[in-house]
Amino acid sequence: MMSNTKQKILDVSLDLFSRKGFSAVSIRDICAQVMIKESSVYYHFKNKQAIFDELLYHFEQVATDMMVRLEQSLSVQSCSMEKPFYQTVCDTFFESYFMDDFSILYLHEFSTLFYFHILDIVTILLFAQHHFHSS
Repeated sequence: MMSNTKQKILDVSLDLFSRKGFSAVSIRDICAQVMIKESSVYYHFKNKQAIFDELLYHFEQVATDMMVRLEQSLSVQSCSMEKPFYQTVCDTFFESYFMDDFSILYLHEFSTLFYFHILDIVTILLFAQHHFHSS
């Protein structure tokens, strides 16, 4: 279980990184927001990059889970002439992803970083298209 201080550091860092950018945020900025000493940050994290890496790791876990849920949802969908393929994928995507408050928060907070995962989404769409056309 993660300590309360460590979680606060992650939450504040996520907010600061998403608003100011990684380079513009210092450990002191994080400490001021969390109201702790620098030594407390270094107790939990080696450096600022380690904070970012943990945030990114958590985001990747959320994104992977979202992709698995989308794939599972698409596997039970059927394509029909009444509804174009892209509409089926979009409907499934929004129903599977954006109905989860936690996912909405992370997608919003990581919006500046999210473009790195666009290729993953395109890959899912191509997989889904291949899956439906080969069925």
